[in-house]
Formats: sequence, structure tokens, C-alpha cells
Amino acid sequence: GDRGPKVPTQNNESDCGVFVLHYVELMCTPAYLDLLLESPCAVAEDPSRLAFDITVITEKRAFIKQLMMDLSDQPNVDDDCQLLDQVQPAVLEHRHRMQGPGSRQSSEARD
Repeated sequence: GDRGPKVPTQNNESDCGVFVLHYVELMCTPAYLDLLLESPCAVAEDPSRLAFDITVITEKRAFIKQLMMDLSDQPNVDDDCQLLDQVQPAVLEHRHRMQGPGSRQSSEARD
């Protein structure tokens, strides 16, 4: 039968990690955190609050692939701080693009 919450789920055997990353990102947004503070059971009672456009997963997978390819072209990085300095701007730009106008997260954050 039709069980479980009405939220996007993977339709292949390769996107589980991308889905986990996306759900973690969602759960760290101000809108989600505000919702939890307002009503700790809100998401459990209405999992559709975690709904998002499934194309986000395709875009996130492509972004991660490109980021890995770009990093593999870089000279050896000596420490984690140098790696973070290289990765952080791209990740922040991607996050901003994903939460841009028209996204559910950005509209909830404005409410």
C-alpha cells in the first residue's frame, strides 16, 4: 500500500548519500530550526514540511561531481584549512542558488 510521508525519495540505487546531504541541509536552515522551536513535533506530525523539488537532487549530484573534479585538478592541499578555503566559496554559492527566489525554503524564511 501507500505508506510513509509524502516527501521526495530516491528512485535509484545511487542517490542515497545525496538525499541524506540534502535533508541535513534542510534541517539546518533557519526556517526548519524556527519550526522546531515553535513546535518540536511539527515535522513528525506533517513530514510534507520537508518536501522539495526533486530536481534539487539532480543539481546537487552534478554540483558534487563538478566540485570533486575541480578539486582533483588542484595541486596537493597540505591541510584541511586549505581545502576548506578552496571548497567553501563554491559550496556557499551553490547553497545560495538552491535557496534563491521561488524555493520553498526561502519563502518560509521570509514568513
